[in-house]
Amino acid sequence: MLSIYTSQNRAIHRVLPTRQAIISPYIDARVGKPGTSVEEARNGARRIAQTSGGVRLNIAVQDGMGTGKGGAFTSSEATSPVDAFAASIVGKGTWGQKYVAPNRDYFLAAAAGINGTGAVLWANVEGMAPATKFNPCGDNFRGQTTKATIDRQLQQVANAKKVVSFMWDSYFTCEGTGTPLRSQVASGLSTPIVTDATFRPDTGQVKVVGFNLEGSEVTVRWTPIRGTPHEKTASISGINSAYGLENGMNPKLEMINVNVGPTSIKTSTNYSVKVTNGWGAEATEFAVRVG
Repeated sequence: MLSIYTSQNRAIHRVLPTRQAIISPYIDARVGKPGTSVEEARNGARRIAQTSGGVRLNIAVQDGMGTGKGGAFTSSEATSPVDAFAASIVGKGTWGQKYVAPNRDYFLAAAAGINGTGAVLWANVEGMAPATKFNPCGDNFRGQTTKATIDRQLQQVANAKKVVSFMWDSYFTCEGTGTPLRSQVASGLSTPIVTDATFRPDTGQVKVVGFNLEGSEVTVRWTPIRGTPHEKTASISGINSAYGLENGMNPKLEMINVNVGPTSIKTSTNYSVKVTNGWGAEATEFAVRVG
């Protein structure tokens, strides 16, 4: 395959010297099938980048979510059960049992692998889901996904400079058992999507990275090992709308600062961040861990 890529890219550079090329390898993070490691992904991305033959090469890693080969979960969710879509492919179990690593780790590895090669990391977000009786889409082996699932996929690929969802048009337009995905996406364009969060319990300082964060109110929730659940809410104290551009990530990424005040959270405590932006839209809750 690397030889084919090399000859293709050389031909593109020779015949169409002003054009760029795209290669879209996919993730298969299922344990044992073949269970590609994060390190193998880093090395593989670099070897693909080295086939450029002089052409500007965009490596659009396919996230594997439409076929159950990739997992969109955070490290704190590793012990949670896989969703129904994934379970239809890998069976029941936790994310950590069924997948080698979350997609986020593979995209970070790919970015590290192509560093210095001139290649650019893109994300090819699969716009469908494994088919079950609840999400049929015509006679296809794959079914309709949901906007909420797409949002979780986008959480994982924020370090990619561009996101595409290529050649799954029918899954966006089919009615399945409900609203077409195209309509779900169109009506949810203002939805905030949290891609990362850090929290300093001693000062109450929270940094949230994501999309559509302008004017947000942030709620931090946590439950001590012994005790009742707690939550604190505060409005943003600052926003960096150029965060993604400044850090070589998706240029639409923003970073907001919030201070919820000092807390009694200890190291290794799970907590979650919930964001409601200035349009009144709520993000999917983002679970993280202190320490």
